[in-house]
Amino acid sequence: MKKILVGKTGDGGKLFFVAGGKSDGIFQQGKMMTGVSFWDFVDKRVDLTELKLTNFQKRLWSRDVSSNEWVNEFLPSSWRPEQTENPYNKKVSAALDTIRTTTDLLF
Repeated sequence: MKKILVGKTGDGGKLFFVAGGKSDGIFQQGKMMTGVSFWDFVDKRVDLTELKLTNFQKRLWSRDVSSNEWVNEFLPSSWRPEQTENPYNKKVSAALDTIRTTTDLLF
């Protein structure tokens, strides 16, 4: 498990990205360390300052979800879309099915 400091919070906390651990993030407040879901934590903390000093930090915060390399490195496997599926196609398909169903009843 390798933890890399990638952010700081307004209350003096530190956020680490964890590669190869049980959780993909660690939040340290003083001496206490807590495993967190990295991207959920980032979403919820408005006082988070992203550190962009190293190449790793710059790559992480680029949020380049169009790059398979970035997705494989920084997103948890449960969040990754299937290689054969585009998640937006599923949403559009579901929306069209709903529209077809409601308009079929009208005509």
